[in-house]
Amino acid sequence: MCRAFEEVREQGREQTQLEVIRNLMNNLQLSAQQAMDAIGIPAKDRDILLMKLS
Repeated sequence: MCRAFEEVREQGREQTQLEVIRNLMNNLQLSAQQAMDAIGIPAKDRDILLMKLS
């Protein structure tokens, strides 16, 4: 049960990050990399988020 809760929480966190990245890209005309720099996304998570943005 705990593992399932963690997975749901992680998915929600990822969706929020994707929304913030998209908003920064659209509203401030930032690249995906610039948006991730602005909100402090760790390098290890960036490839996965980039794939999900496209």
